[in-house]
Amino acid sequence: MRLISEDMYRELAKNADINNVLKQLFSHLDTETDYKILFEQVHQARAAFMDYQLNMIQRVRTSELQNLPIFMIKDKSSSSGGAFLRWRSMNHTGTGETVWQPLLTDKNMSEQLRDQLVAVEKDRILVNMQVSIFNYILRQLLECASKIEKVEKAQ
Repeated sequence: MRLISEDMYRELAKNADINNVLKQLFSHLDTETDYKILFEQVHQARAAFMDYQLNMIQRVRTSELQNLPIFMIKDKSSSSGGAFLRWRSMNHTGTGETVWQPLLTDKNMSEQLRDQLVAVEKDRILVNMQVSIFNYILRQLLECASKIEKVEKAQ
């Protein structure tokens, strides 16, 4: 069981034109407008990426992991506007590693279920890192647009 579907990145490259966005990010940007246009494109790519998170959560809910005393949520509380995948316990007493770590050491849990949990956790870490990268790029584009605006006005 994997959190990330086989086609997700291919679909993202096609639907959000992420390859073109990356190409533009590593090309010459000259004006405030250039930065703002790229900001919108990265923002749309991040939104398309985060749309996949609901599918990821659904995959967990319909897998054997649904029988564990934990569940996955899409946490939108970040000030960056990005949403992150988080583990929660059924009794709301813990989050993250404090929730899944005891399950991995539980000898009553099957090895297959432990392996699935590890695979999903690795994918969750990857997805959250990718959202963080989008957030960082967006923040940098806004800051740079502001700096370019000041330079252009100073001319």
